[in-house]
Amino acid sequence: MTKIQLNTKAWKYQKLLGETKAKVFMEEDLKNELEKIKAKRYPTLFQKINLSGFRSGKHLITLLSEEFGKGINLILTKNESKIDGINIFISFYLYDRLVQKNFFPLYTELGFTTATEFLVAVLGLKIKPFQRSPKQNQVNNFITTLPISGKKLSAKKTNELVENVTKVIKQADTDSKTLQPEVLKASDAAIRQTFYKSEIKKVSDVIDGNFKSENKKKSWENSNYKPWFLNNDWIFGIEYKGLLDKSRFTVECTIDLGLETYDGYIDVIEVKTPNVEIFEFDNSRKTYFPSTELSKAISQAIKYIHCLESEQNTINVKAFSKNQGKRKQNPPLVLKPRVKVVIGHKKMWNHAEATEKFKTLKLINDGLNNIHIYTFDQILEIGNKMIKNYEK
Repeated sequence: MTKIQLNTKAWKYQKLLGETKAKVFMEEDLKNELEKIKAKRYPTLFQKINLSGFRSGKHLITLLSEEFGKGINLILTKNESKIDGINIFISFYLYDRLVQKNFFPLYTELGFTTATEFLVAVLGLKIKPFQRSPKQNQVNNFITTLPISGKKLSAKKTNELVENVTKVIKQADTDSKTLQPEVLKASDAAIRQTFYKSEIKKVSDVIDGNFKSENKKKSWENSNYKPWFLNNDWIFGIEYKGLLDKSRFTVECTIDLGLETYDGYIDVIEVKTPNVEIFEFDNSRKTYFPSTELSKAISQAIKYIHCLESEQNTINVKAFSKNQGKRKQNPPLVLKPRVKVVIGHKKMWNHAEATEKFKTLKLINDGLNNIHIYTFDQILEIGNKMIKNYEK
């Protein structure tokens, strides 16, 4: 079959062909067909390809040259793709269809992806996936292609994308049929997953930094942690609807966090600091027992329960009074409140004693009534498990 060498004028093609010593040809019968097809800014599609190259061609040449060395002949054909020494025949129509499917959303990265996919699938070459980060302006230009470009976005652009998606969803409310439930569910999961990961990393970094800090006393102030839990009550599980306004309570019952359960009642969260040792060791009995700090935290939890139950009627009446005339559901009530205490961290323990101390914590929790003790690492692990659920 007669073939014609292409005379590509585009300087990037010229530079690449010079570096790789590659040559690009087209078989005559394919040329005759492309001469009958009109192209933008060119009389025919053949003339366009001959002068400016074909889409994703540079990526194809780059990968083939890396695989077979310099001096290859790339031959565009209307027949099947094949390899014959340094002559590599590429089925133009098949490749062009794949290019049209993948090429435009993100030019550079998908150009190499397309070339790799074609060479592996059609010619059976064992080429590793090409990894090249797109330039920032390319990411910005194609910000809507989230599945492909999302991992490359800056925090600012990610926020912009989420805002735009939110606007689209709000506008689509007039035609809710266009929003498939599974799409909304997946979008919600993705946003929550990203937010939860970011928040857990934020507080974990603070904890890790405090353990490394030379100024330990200042680092471990309770105020470093309490605001995080105020903004991230989701971490205590799906049984809670959200945070309660502390004005619902009385002066006698001052609490850290009040959460409303889905069945309409109130639980309390007490946040301490991670650097507290919660166990001491009894040498005579060879067993661990609550430290002074943990004992104080348990006593405080007992006091909360006693106070809330003593003030139960006052708090409940006050809550109903605040809801009068607001057309809201009944307010959450005090009834057998539970207290969850977050205190200590496994970083305080060496590997050998950690297992026994967690066993002791389990036994203590089983013996307490409406009080549960969590270490900071345990509560963050709950958050990580929630994130994994959103990944499914």
